[in-house]
Amino acid sequence: MSTSNYNHPSVILLSIGNEIPENATKEGLRLTKAMTDLLHKLDPDRPVLASVNGVFAAGDALDKILSDLREELKAEQAPDWNVNDFLAAMARHMGRIVRNQEITRRLDNVFEITDVAGYNYMAPRYLEDAEKHPGRFMVGSETYPPDIAGNWAQVKQIPRLLGDFTWTGWDYIGEAGVGCPSYGPKSVPFGLGYPYQLAYCGDFDLIGTRRPLSYLREIVFGFRTDPYIAIQNPGEDAARLNHSPWMLSDALPRWTWPGHEGQSVVVEVYAPGDTVELFQNGISQGQRPAGEVAGYRALFDVAYQPGTLRAVCYQDGEIIGESTLGTAGEARQLEIKPCLRPEGKLVYAEFALLDAQGQLASQADIPLTVTVSGGARLLGLGTGNPMPAQGFCGNEVTTFQGRALAILGLEHADSAFSLRIEGAGLSAELNWPQHEDKDKQHD
Repeated sequence: MSTSNYNHPSVILLSIGNEIPENATKEGLRLTKAMTDLLHKLDPDRPVLASVNGVFAAGDALDKILSDLREELKAEQAPDWNVNDFLAAMARHMGRIVRNQEITRRLDNVFEITDVAGYNYMAPRYLEDAEKHPGRFMVGSETYPPDIAGNWAQVKQIPRLLGDFTWTGWDYIGEAGVGCPSYGPKSVPFGLGYPYQLAYCGDFDLIGTRRPLSYLREIVFGFRTDPYIAIQNPGEDAARLNHSPWMLSDALPRWTWPGHEGQSVVVEVYAPGDTVELFQNGISQGQRPAGEVAGYRALFDVAYQPGTLRAVCYQDGEIIGESTLGTAGEARQLEIKPCLRPEGKLVYAEFALLDAQGQLASQADIPLTVTVSGGARLLGLGTGNPMPAQGFCGNEVTTFQGRALAILGLEHADSAFSLRIEGAGLSAELNWPQHEDKDKQHD
C-alpha cells in the first residue's frame, strides 16, 4: 500500500485500519505501534492514522455502558419499546456514549501511538479533546452526512482538526437502505430489508448522479454561492419518516408532483449568505436566515402548483447567488451521453428521460431494453435505485428518477459499435465513434 502509492499526489494519509474492534486491546495496541513504525520507515513524510469508532473500541466495557443507558432509555420510551426504538435512541445519545470515561481511556491509548487520530462518528469529542490534548491532530475519518455544517464549523474553529470525511462520497452495494427514506414501522434495526440492496447514503448515487446533500456540502465548504432547491416528498407523511443518521431528509430536486396541486409541501433551500428568499411563479414566499447560523438550510411551506421556483440568497442585502427549479412535462425523448474513459477501453453511456423541452423528466420512470452491436459488449447496466428491479448484468433496466447508466467494454481502443435503447414507445441510438458535430451535442 505504501510503496505502490509513494509518489501518488492524492495520498495524504496512511491508514492502518478502520473500526478495528481490537484497536484498544493489549494486542491491538502492539499491532498499532508495529504498523505505525513500519509505515514511518517506508514513508517518513506521510502521517499515519487509525480510524476508530469509540463504540467498537469500548470492547468488553460496552455492555456496561449500554446497560446503564438502557435503563435511562426505558424511562424515556413507551413500555413496549423494542430494539429498533433502542437503536434509534442510541444514535440520539451517541455523543454521550462516545464521551464515556472508559472509552476516553481506550482512545487515548491508541491515539498516543498514531500521528493523526481518526474519529469515526465522534464529532462531539472534538472540542473537549482539543483542549485536553493540544498537540493531537484529529480528523473526522467517518461522519454522518447531515452533520457537515456543524462539523465544518468545528474544523474552522479547531486548528488541529484537519477535516471531515463523510460516509460516504459514492453509494455502494451493501448495508442496504441505511440512508434510504422509509415510513412507518421498520422490519430490521439497521438499514432496510429486501428488496433494498444499496446503502443509499452517498453524496453521489451508484451511477454518479449528484444527490442533494452533495450540494449542501459544496455550499458549506464555500465552493458554491448559488442556492440549491429540493422538495420533501409530498406523497408521504413526514411524521412517519424514519430518520436515519445517514439521511438528511427525503427531499428531491423535483418540482413535478402531479396529483398534489394545492397541497402544502416543504421546500428545502441550501444557501450561503445571511438570507435566502424563495419565489413561486414570481411571487415571494418570504425570507429565511441562511449561512452558518442556519446550518445553510432553510425550509419553506408552500402550496404546490406547477411552474417555477426561484431561490435568491443575499449577503448584507446584496444578491450573491440564485437558482431555479421548474416543472417538467411528460417524458417525450431519450438521450444518450457517452464518455470514453482515459484508458480507452470503457465507454460509460448515461441515459436520461427528457420532456419536449429537453428538461429531465425525473418523475416518470420506464423500463428500457439495451442492444449493443459491433466491437463492444455490455458489461453492466443499472441505476441509483436502492431497490432495483433488475440485476446489473442483463440488458434490461428501469430508469430511476429519469436516469440509467450502461458500461460498455471495447474490443479495441478504436472499435466501432452501435448502442440502442428503447422502451415505452421511446428510443435513442448512439453510433461510436461519434462525428465532431455529434460530440458538440453532448458537451
